[in-house]
Amino acid sequence: MALISVVYHHFPHYREPVMRALAASPVHEYRFFGGVDNYDGIRAFSGNSKVTVEPISFLHDAKTGKIDLAGFERAVSKPFDATIIIGNINMRGTWKAVSQARRNGLATAFWSHGWLRPEPWLKAKLRNYYFSRADRVLTYGARAVQLAQKSGFDAKRIRVIGNSLDWDMQSRWFDKYKGEDKGTLRASIGMPADVPIIMTISRVTSACRYDWLIDAVSNLRKTGGSAAEIWMVGDGPELAALKEKARAMDVPLHAKGALYEEEQIAKHIMASDIVASPGKVGLTAMHSLAYGTPVITHSDFDRQMPEVEAVIEGKSGQFFTFGDVQDLSRSIGLLLDKVASKTITPLDCRTSLEGRFTPQDQLRSIDEAMSELVP
Repeated sequence: MALISVVYHHFPHYREPVMRALAASPVHEYRFFGGVDNYDGIRAFSGNSKVTVEPISFLHDAKTGKIDLAGFERAVSKPFDATIIIGNINMRGTWKAVSQARRNGLATAFWSHGWLRPEPWLKAKLRNYYFSRADRVLTYGARAVQLAQKSGFDAKRIRVIGNSLDWDMQSRWFDKYKGEDKGTLRASIGMPADVPIIMTISRVTSACRYDWLIDAVSNLRKTGGSAAEIWMVGDGPELAALKEKARAMDVPLHAKGALYEEEQIAKHIMASDIVASPGKVGLTAMHSLAYGTPVITHSDFDRQMPEVEAVIEGKSGQFFTFGDVQDLSRSIGLLLDKVASKTITPLDCRTSLEGRFTPQDQLRSIDEAMSELVP
């Protein structure tokens, strides 16, 4: 059993389930080092009775938006056998941490998105040099491996570990409500029983491109395709403008604000017909599919997040052409039809996650990767 440190600038609260899984690993012993400050509207996980987080310095400049980490020296020294470091090329502290770990004889890995899209030659070379500083790169998605290979990076040094939320808790809520009549479930949260519901759940920013969604729903309603309504869970800087746009276009938009109780989130997602994430999709895909609700997002994977790999067209979601509101409108209608006809089922959506996008899947992949480095 190897002693392995995990170093993050801060652990977002949604990392707790995988940290819990790592802390209980029968293969290796993991200890966690991270900042305990909230950042950009995301709560930091600072530890609990099952997981201890040893604080390090999380540096962030509100004016420039730059972030960094410091105070990691103990985490990359003996007695640790290996370290897993957040892989962010723009954080100078990660360069220092991996170099110091190597000098101290630790096996090293970066935990990172890795490669998201093709890049210009010089930028690709710099990225490859950065990731080559570690023995392994643990990436969220499989597409990163393909992109890395094309840029000249050795794919054998990459391990895909996926991403996840709290699968066990989500499964409990799913099991509680899966047998409930949809009309009854909707009534419990004030949702109309007889209209298609398109839900969004995220921080409401311009990157989400919910303006496209409003345009697409307006087109559907005008052409008689569907009398769909939008239910928006979340808050953010674009919310007021979107509400005004929806009013002007006569599109029903119910802004529910931020929800923090998981039972309420579960009921809203399960009561909806589809979840839309037009600009890109990340953890929203994990959340939606865990509760059996398919996802619609765009098909330009160079502009996507790795979690889009959980969306399988015809099984757990639908893609549209990036920036094409007419195609978004068409795709929404198509996906609503598939849900209504049960061509896509809640079980289909959940099985798109099983085997790769749960904390236990991540634990297995991380354990295997570290066992290759520290037998």
